[in-house]
Amino acid sequence: MASARGDKGSNMAEKLKSRGVAAAIAVVVMVVTVFASGGAKLSALKSQADDVFYSGVSGDGLSIYGDLNMRLENAYNICTIAKRSGGDGSVELVSVQSAYDALAAALNDKAPRASLPALNRELTSSVETLYRAMDDYALSETDETLIARQYRSFLSANDTISHDGYNAKAADFNETLSGFPANIIAALTRVKPLEFFR
Repeated sequence: MASARGDKGSNMAEKLKSRGVAAAIAVVVMVVTVFASGGAKLSALKSQADDVFYSGVSGDGLSIYGDLNMRLENAYNICTIAKRSGGDGSVELVSVQSAYDALAAALNDKAPRASLPALNRELTSSVETLYRAMDDYALSETDETLIARQYRSFLSANDTISHDGYNAKAADFNETLSGFPANIIAALTRVKPLEFFR
């Protein structure tokens, strides 16, 4: 009789133990599934933002990446005119060249874009300072026309950047990143919100 009770107790303990293991496995599977689906959604949104940054909303190349390269080209041309007009070695010119090099390096390395908006702002500031300083340069009439054209293009590309569809994709990504389980995944993997271009 005691043996039968012992067997029943043993069977009950085994059943409870196996149910506990099954429940633990179910919880682990659920957590893995939630994190995997959250991670997949995060990855897909990041990929969409990357595509828009490099190729444009329609995939036609009208993108922030293209506009930043246009701004670099304009800045380079402004520097060339400044050099031949007596500004070679000036503080303003050196500042533009430094900002140019930093932004070009970040774009060519296809580095994380977190620094690109700041680098773009730095280029804007340095080009504007050089442009104002060039009022005192010995510019020919042709160079005055060229510099004005390059500067307008430089500003126009920045205006286009501020209205680019990438910002909406970045906002979608950041919103997802702030929710569960993406916020935990981001904390574990050090994924950061995307910065806006304004």
